[in-house]
Amino acid sequence: MKTREFLSNIAKFSLPTVVSAAIGILVLPLVSRVYPEEEYGYISNFYSVGNMMMGVVLLGLDQAYIRFFNEPPKTTNRSGMFRFSLFTGTAVSLIIVGMLFLFMKEKASQYLFNEKQFTGVLLLAFYVIFLSAYKLLNINCRLLNRAGDYNSMQIGFILGNRFLFVLAALFSKYYLYSVLIMTVSVFLIDIYGFRRQKIELMETALITNAAKYQMLRYAIPAMPAAVMVLLNNSLAKIILGGFGYRREVGILAIATSAANVFSIIPSAFAVYWSAFMYKYYHTEQERIKKVHDVIMLMSIILIMIILVTQDILYSFLGGDYRSSQPYFMIIMLTPVSTLLIETTGYGIAIAKKTVFMLGISASCLAIVYLTCMFCIPVMGVYGAVIGILLSASLNFAARTLISQHYYISISSGLRTAAAVIMIWGLCIGNLIMYSNMRIRIIGILTALVLALILYRDVIRNIVSVLISWSKERTNA
Repeated sequence: MKTREFLSNIAKFSLPTVVSAAIGILVLPLVSRVYPEEEYGYISNFYSVGNMMMGVVLLGLDQAYIRFFNEPPKTTNRSGMFRFSLFTGTAVSLIIVGMLFLFMKEKASQYLFNEKQFTGVLLLAFYVIFLSAYKLLNINCRLLNRAGDYNSMQIGFILGNRFLFVLAALFSKYYLYSVLIMTVSVFLIDIYGFRRQKIELMETALITNAAKYQMLRYAIPAMPAAVMVLLNNSLAKIILGGFGYRREVGILAIATSAANVFSIIPSAFAVYWSAFMYKYYHTEQERIKKVHDVIMLMSIILIMIILVTQDILYSFLGGDYRSSQPYFMIIMLTPVSTLLIETTGYGIAIAKKTVFMLGISASCLAIVYLTCMFCIPVMGVYGAVIGILLSASLNFAARTLISQHYYISISSGLRTAAAVIMIWGLCIGNLIMYSNMRIRIIGILTALVLALILYRDVIRNIVSVLISWSKERTNA
């Protein structure tokens, strides 16, 4: 695959990420001025728990579908794998919802919404079922390289879950109306997705019991790792709310939303990259190593840009939401480390050793849980932030080290280690630098000089490619 074709494929799938960032920038000041911190905390919990439960009920079959899409088991086709994944997710959803309403509906309602609100619990159940179908339809678009359908679905989801819910505040600031809009919007997107993909999905489904077993054997150990990405921030917020810090949950949620706005580059890259890795890891290893170096350099630059511009972002926020600025960059480590794992952590999946993902995920969640349980009563929201920091750090380190044993995607381990130390140092250092521009500039300039030295060869290659493209366009 030529470099231009590779970059073009990434660009085709990046439109929803650009839209998401634009909507995020627009919505942050609206939310911070319209919703009280506590009410937004409930909305954020609904979204976070819904995504976490979606990751659980699919049992990791979304990951298995991606892995086996280009290499299906014998006498099995894509339609069979898709229907098996969708049926399993729906069935598990119904089982969990039934048990929840029979045994835990009052406790769940109290924990999520701090009141007996069974309508909210019911909406959450439907939200999880609709979200599971959306996830599989979304993956199908990516793997079929149908950028138009993917972009339409993703933008619709972003509008419903990131923007339209704010319109509920025109009628009431009560969280229930917002989560209702979010649930209905995912349902409508599912209908659209099924209609657009009906030709592929109506194909005769072929799947054997052996193939189902093979998919589940791959999926179930991988499931906690996928859930961990969703749960990394969510668990801290849920525990924070459980200790009665309802207002702080909303403030932490705004910091997380702001971090997600700046993850436009990581998100746009990851959408196409996962399909590329599974399809070309045999033949494009050298390109993958080069891409890793580019991503490391871009991550350093991204962190430096955010350090400089964070004051502008927080000037748009209202009320006590601004109190999250000291730890905002630590929250940024979650999307940034997720991006870095895209170029360092595929060895486990390629080798089909997903049991390692299970162990890593369990360790990360244990760290979040124990840190939050011990630190939140003493340190409040900063206890949750420490849990997020430790979990993101362990997840990146463990996934990278184990994956490199099975598939080498890093050309220089020493250079990557130095870059990682730089990124983590800048983000943690923001606890001090956020209030002192002079110290912040010194830290950024130091990191810039080190990055230019570490990645001088990468920068020369990028400049060379750009010059080559410029000459081609001039001659054309």
